[in-house]
Amino acid sequence: MHSETHERADGLLERFYAAEAPTAEAIAEELVVCTLPQVRACLASAGVRGEDLEDLCQNTQIRLLNALRASHAPGGDRIENVIAFVRAIARNLVISDARSAQSRPRIDSVEDLAARSESHPDGVLPPDPGDVETEVLTQDWFRTEVWPHVCELRPQQRAALLLSLRQDELLLLAGRISAVAKILDIALGEFLSFWRGLPLSDREIGERLGITAEGKTTVQGRVSNLRKCALQRLARHVPHME
Repeated sequence: MHSETHERADGLLERFYAAEAPTAEAIAEELVVCTLPQVRACLASAGVRGEDLEDLCQNTQIRLLNALRASHAPGGDRIENVIAFVRAIARNLVISDARSAQSRPRIDSVEDLAARSESHPDGVLPPDPGDVETEVLTQDWFRTEVWPHVCELRPQQRAALLLSLRQDELLLLAGRISAVAKILDIALGEFLSFWRGLPLSDREIGERLGITAEGKTTVQGRVSNLRKCALQRLARHVPHME
């Protein structure tokens, strides 16, 4: 099984460097999927389990995809052995995760979470932190109380909300990158391609959703209205968000 994976990965890598965009991008995404069993095995052997395993797998995939793109650019250094390369990424992430475990900032309140949003102060839940009582917020609270209602929003409202959030905010809500991609009906490979660019601007969200200006309302205005509607619906259903 391992030899078959190595052979397939080597073949894809050779095709990747021989291809031009957008074919090369498609092959890169295929390489990311092809190497996933090796990534899982590497992380499992290091004792990573459960959600931590899924999170580190996804982070490894993101880094591999970015490294492949950089190596394909003019002057980029080619990756000679993609399996060894991705396993090294996974091992380094395990080490980095262990070192930072004790120093990660703790989210203590809704106010604290909202204050951390650089581009959208009202882009986290709830929209007006001053109206709610300060409380300790855990990932479990967001995933059990908020995320199910996010999943029930209308597709465009959901996208307008989620794509305006940062990576840490999305993971706080959904737990996994794959869960966000699935609810947005975006292929995981495509989602990973712009994951590091989040949050998207309202103009970018509008382009992705195919939204156009309507009367005097700009694309950005329509996206903003969709997000406000999403937040209002959530406020009606989620405890502590009134």
